[in-house]
Amino acid sequence: MGKFVKFIFLIIFFGVLVPFISVTADTLDQNQHFFVDQKYALNGVTGVDATLKHISDKAYFYIENGYWNSLSLADQTDLISKIVQIGAEFDNRIHPLETAVFGSEPNPGVDDDPHITILLTPLASSIGGFFDSSNENIKTALTSSNAREMIYVNPALQNQREIRDIYTLIAHEFQHLISVNQKNFLQHVEDEVWTNELRSEYAVMLLGYNEPYEGSNLQRRTINFLRNPSFDLVSWNNAEIDYDEINLFAEYVTEHWPAKIITDTIKVSVGGKTSIDASLARNGYLDSYDDLYRYWKIATTINDCPTNPRFCYTKPELANIRVGNPATVADLIVWANGRPQTTPTVLPPYSTTPLPIVSSNPVSSPTAVLNGSLVRAVGDTKVYLIQDQYRRHIINAKIFPIYGWSFANVKEISIAELTNYKNSILIRSTATDRVYEIDSQVRRHWLHMTEPQFRASTRAGDSIFNVNPLELNFYKLGAEIIR
Repeated sequence: MGKFVKFIFLIIFFGVLVPFISVTADTLDQNQHFFVDQKYALNGVTGVDATLKHISDKAYFYIENGYWNSLSLADQTDLISKIVQIGAEFDNRIHPLETAVFGSEPNPGVDDDPHITILLTPLASSIGGFFDSSNENIKTALTSSNAREMIYVNPALQNQREIRDIYTLIAHEFQHLISVNQKNFLQHVEDEVWTNELRSEYAVMLLGYNEPYEGSNLQRRTINFLRNPSFDLVSWNNAEIDYDEINLFAEYVTEHWPAKIITDTIKVSVGGKTSIDASLARNGYLDSYDDLYRYWKIATTINDCPTNPRFCYTKPELANIRVGNPATVADLIVWANGRPQTTPTVLPPYSTTPLPIVSSNPVSSPTAVLNGSLVRAVGDTKVYLIQDQYRRHIINAKIFPIYGWSFANVKEISIAELTNYKNSILIRSTATDRVYEIDSQVRRHWLHMTEPQFRASTRAGDSIFNVNPLELNFYKLGAEIIR
């Protein structure tokens, strides 16, 4: 969940923000007093003492002293082991993936320290964790501020659920921290809560934590939604149903439009519905928020792909979602069937920058399929990206959100047409000159060779696909290839 407080963060001296703080890095076993919002704290306490138990590259992990002392030695050892795992996940996946998509959190921030603080402290039983923006204030402006970038986590989660749920929580709350910087600090925009929560629910999808579906945040949200369905996205009461419906809306939108429709709401200097309108426009769509909402309401009510591709959820596990009376959306169905299916007026966000290594005998594309198109053969589930005469297998659905792709935009072609394209397993990151070969174990192998050696290996230079750094890091690093 995300908790938001009005900001009191500016101290002006001749028009300059003055940092009234002198900061040194936190050290292992350091004891620290933290303020906690009593609405969320266990037994309504307003502050706790905690000790720094682990430092990762990008985060400090504090544990509330009373909770720590209540654990057996074996449980303490187990908790530290889990925290080390969480730190690695935050450093290697959550932080780099979210900042690449949404932008940076305040860094080094109010405490002049690039680490964020993750405080494990007992919270009310219904609270998994929260983010409090008041901690972005310096203490001279707000005495109850912790004056650091931080997230609160209920340690009870690590006993009740699998570690994926803690990753999910931190991914969700970290987006809120990013939004404070990107919207409030840099653009001076006070976003509406529901669009901020929309981005946080998408952040969980971006990290792939909804796969597998069984036991995922999406499954829990869906079960709760079906018990008490609602279509009121905008009126945010911080209730469970608010999160349930915004999660399903995020799922639906990213199935039928690029994920950038959600993520780009952080990049526009407006909030709420208007930010979705602006995001649609900047990505070449003529749709509006109202259009997306109407389609979502139809899909959630009748969930019928054959009638109209946008009248359903494409994720197989959501095929049985149907709530309410279809008669209540009859007018919306008439409206939807009377308007053309909109497609972006720009090509998908995929780099086709020419490569310095080129084929000596370039061959034109064998069909009219556009470069950058996603295709699959009739009757097959494998999706390929097309570049000139080559196709590259997109080996995992988790790659889709990296580029804002949607399965709804995959074009179905004949098997004969697909075989006209040569298969490529070569990629190169747009951030480096290194070329990698992808193997069947989803590993990348650097082709550690000169250009003459590359040509002598019979590999084709024009078969190299540019990928962004996020996709490159999706593949585990394997052994170098020297011939």
